[in-house]
Amino acid sequence: MVFSIVAHVGDEIEFSSVGFAKTIFKVPDTLTENRYSLIQILNRDTVLLNQAVIYPWPTREQFKQAFLDLKVPDTDMDHARRNLALETMREESIRIDMDGSMNSKFVYQKQQSRLYNTGQLPVNNLLNPIAWAKFIQAWKSGEFKSKSKDD
Repeated sequence: MVFSIVAHVGDEIEFSSVGFAKTIFKVPDTLTENRYSLIQILNRDTVLLNQAVIYPWPTREQFKQAFLDLKVPDTDMDHARRNLALETMREESIRIDMDGSMNSKFVYQKQQSRLYNTGQLPVNNLLNPIAWAKFIQAWKSGEFKSKSKDD
């Protein structure tokens, strides 16, 4: 972005934006002209937001009633048995696509790809001769043919 700001010698200009660290620039008293150009780069900064807890009850009274009606297991063993019930584990395994190591690997690969392509256009494999050669070789070797027994 380009800004034009009127300032006097000794004035301080604060640059800030959400997600970036604030920077203050002091107009120097050694200027010889009435114009001054400045390129101010802001460094990324972490923004911490307060925790927001969302409850599925529309009113405090309904939450209170649901909380009072809650049946808590008597012992840690009862709690563990309920969480490790075969049917519960089967349902959870169907719902979960990837385990923790697969998820973390996916996230790291996405971050690496984003960092590798920073400041560039993303890779377009339609213009990649190596990708085309692999595609044609796979096509010739029959990798795209249907593998069903009826064919």
